[in-house]
Amino acid sequence: MQISSAGIRLIMDLEGISNKRYKDSAGLDTIGVGHLILDNDPNLHKVTGISNSDEVKSLTDAQIMRLLELDLVGFIAEIDRVGVIFTQSQFDALVSLVFNIGVGNFRGSTLFKLLSRHKGSRIPDSRVEDISQEFGRWRYAGKKEIRGLLVRRLIETFIFLDKANEDAIIEGVRASDMDYIISVFEDYKVNRAQRI
Repeated sequence: MQISSAGIRLIMDLEGISNKRYKDSAGLDTIGVGHLILDNDPNLHKVTGISNSDEVKSLTDAQIMRLLELDLVGFIAEIDRVGVIFTQSQFDALVSLVFNIGVGNFRGSTLFKLLSRHKGSRIPDSRVEDISQEFGRWRYAGKKEIRGLLVRRLIETFIFLDKANEDAIIEGVRASDMDYIISVFEDYKVNRAQRI
């Protein structure tokens, strides 16, 4: 399966885009669309031609998009490896989550274990909501809860469920955050309908 163009736009909106190197919420060097800079980073090398990742200080818009494409390949493959027949919304939400938390964290998660129980089939409607609750566990950077991650997880949960629960009462979420969450969810739905 492939991530939809609306799913790509979602990741870009949630991660943000930076032409310059910066520190993410966990203090790690990052560039482009949430690309975590590694030592001898193969994708960054493919995009820039620079083998020493420390020397990469900025990217052009075209390089950012190419880097995102290369990064997404691994995350898409990881979700495909789960072997579940996902809806497009479920797939997009999972790629967004794994893009943010990393493959290793995903593979060691309860979410991964719950999804793996449905290998070769769709997730039964009776289990979708329970499984979606696992997204909320990934709202910490280090041991500190990050409001932005909480908001992101709610957006991903709504997309996974393919519905927005406007009556959601979640501790720590302000009304303005819920308005934002609903608006991002609605934008995703419009973009999916338009097939941008």
